[in-house]
Amino acid sequence: MKRLLITGAAGSAGSALVAELSPDYEVIGTRRAAPLTHQLDVTDPRSWSQLMAHYADGLDGLIHTVGGFLHEPLDACEPEQWRAVMASNLDSSFYAYRFAKEALRARRGRLIYFTLAGANSARAEPNLAAYAAAKSGLQSLVASIAQSEAGYGLTCNTIAPGLLHDASQDQVDRYRLPMSRTATRDELVAAVRFLMSDQAEQITGTSIPLSGGWRV
Repeated sequence: MKRLLITGAAGSAGSALVAELSPDYEVIGTRRAAPLTHQLDVTDPRSWSQLMAHYADGLDGLIHTVGGFLHEPLDACEPEQWRAVMASNLDSSFYAYRFAKEALRARRGRLIYFTLAGANSARAEPNLAAYAAAKSGLQSLVASIAQSEAGYGLTCNTIAPGLLHDASQDQVDRYRLPMSRTATRDELVAAVRFLMSDQAEQITGTSIPLSGGWRV
């Protein structure tokens, strides 16, 4: 059975993926503070090193769903807030690659990150400056990983959802989602299943939008 590591297993995306993929994969769910299979502080390289020591024989996929959100005007963003957003979104993504790459190479695995819808296009982000900057940096990191790892058969992509399936109708209305709804839980899982499939072996260095046209 193929083995998947899913970070952020307590969150909206992570919990859905753990539940839906467990019948078909050996799923290792992680979260920071409460026990599932493993605890993992994604911002701590030592925590990554300790975790990956258990899986030196290989991973078929790593799905990194973690990333702290900040809605704050740029001129009100404090240095510690900026650093926390960068650590949880961008630093953690580098650590995921740095400490899992040998395990993923061993099985020609898939590295999948979650990003912000529209993060591949630079734009003014008055209230999302730190978060958007981190996610834009992630897109650049993904492109570099994809090119560096292609020779090992390791693919690297992002999924870019809008609001997640557990968002309220008030949120859907407030953000004026073009399709008037979020992606469903099933659609989220299907996107991951596709990137894990043999049919996606040539897809790397790109982003799959799952936002129904929001922020395009």
